[in-house]
Amino acid sequence: MVIHTRFAPSPTGRLHLGHAWSAIQAHDHARAQGGRFTLRIEDIDGTRSRPEHVEAILRDLEWLGLGWDGDGFEEDALKDVRSWLFGKAVSIYGGSTEIQNNVIAKRILGMLDHQ
Repeated sequence: MVIHTRFAPSPTGRLHLGHAWSAIQAHDHARAQGGRFTLRIEDIDGTRSRPEHVEAILRDLEWLGLGWDGDGFEEDALKDVRSWLFGKAVSIYGGSTEIQNNVIAKRILGMLDHQ
């Protein structure tokens, strides 16, 4: 069995001591077992998330000496979920005009654009 841990901070502010501790624990456990450590930064709070927070999180983790597997922004399984959500949005809200006029559907479309 391959150990796979992850750290998934939301980019709504700077990391705090609890974040650092959680990231270190997940990283060290995976590496000690020869496993994978992934970072998944995802904007799930569009009103508070900021690009500068993402940059700060990446800098802080690098400063802590933590390397991660993958690009740090999303996993393949998440892309599948987003595609499924888009299909649901189409079935609920109809064609693209209706989707464009719906805040939730716009959010799903925005997530799909980052794939």
